[in-house]
Amino acid sequence: MDFDLINSGAMRFSVGAVNVRSGNFVYFDNTTYQICPEHVMASGSLPPGFPPTEIEGECYWDGGLVSNTPLDWVLDSRPGRDTLAFQIDLWSARGEFPRNLIEAETRQKEIRYSSRTRLATNQFKKEADFLRRAAAQLLAKIPKELLQTPQAEMLAWEADEKSTTWSS
Repeated sequence: MDFDLINSGAMRFSVGAVNVRSGNFVYFDNTTYQICPEHVMASGSLPPGFPPTEIEGECYWDGGLVSNTPLDWVLDSRPGRDTLAFQIDLWSARGEFPRNLIEAETRQKEIRYSSRTRLATNQFKKEADFLRRAAAQLLAKIPKELLQTPQAEMLAWEADEKSTTWSS
């Protein structure tokens, strides 16, 4: 990976990990962190096959234990931006019927992780493609004197016409 490019600000880069001690999810994002190999390794430290990765004295596992996609972190940031998001699923929602306990455990993991990814992505699509645009369009029709109300200001915070393109 080209960490100079990742940290240059030319693009947004986000990966997630979970702190092993606290159980809290952490986003390692190049807008708040100087991304290094350990951040990427932590986001792929899936137990039991891979040990936790230590960063600044704390140990981290793969963020997929809590959330398979850091898209909410990226899409909730302000100001909104046109976004092209690539989502790579490591586990398929479709698979063979398991024939033994080991295959059943593997299949369970595939279903668990892929379904959480689909659920999160569908929610993000709904918010991005419908709610935010609808709020922006509604605000454009509200009389000026109402735009100063707390409700309109809250709606303006959520509204944007930015485009999100999904690829998975």
